[in-house]
Amino acid sequence: MGRLGPRLRHRRAGEGACRPGRYEGWLERPESAAWHACKRIASYALIIRDGLAEVEATDHFASRPWAADFARHAFDADPREFALALIEELLRSGAARRSGGRLVAGAPHNRPPPDWYPAYPWPGNWPSTKAAEERPNGSGHKD
Repeated sequence: MGRLGPRLRHRRAGEGACRPGRYEGWLERPESAAWHACKRIASYALIIRDGLAEVEATDHFASRPWAADFARHAFDADPREFALALIEELLRSGAARRSGGRLVAGAPHNRPPPDWYPAYPWPGNWPSTKAAEERPNGSGHKD
């Protein structure tokens, strides 16, 4: 296993998974592109936070500036209404799942080290690669 997860063994097969015409479809249906972007952003949030308590997920997503912008400009919706729809879509698509009262990312991923968040939420604050490799059980996987 690599630092970021299992190594890609069949690169050509992965390339074939990209659906032909996907980008053209997004040009024809911009709302689909917006949903894709929102699911990617929300999934990343679930990964870096190691999930969210289900009872807090709607408020969390509704309060994010990116979600308010998508709600208003892409979906002509109230942020809370959009957050409810986003969670429903995350679950429907498999981008998220329920686990022990939490909404967690559906994609396989390595849990961030406990000290990662909230100390490093923004890329400008991320530690250097060397610092991460030196951290026991960090992204350097010294175990």
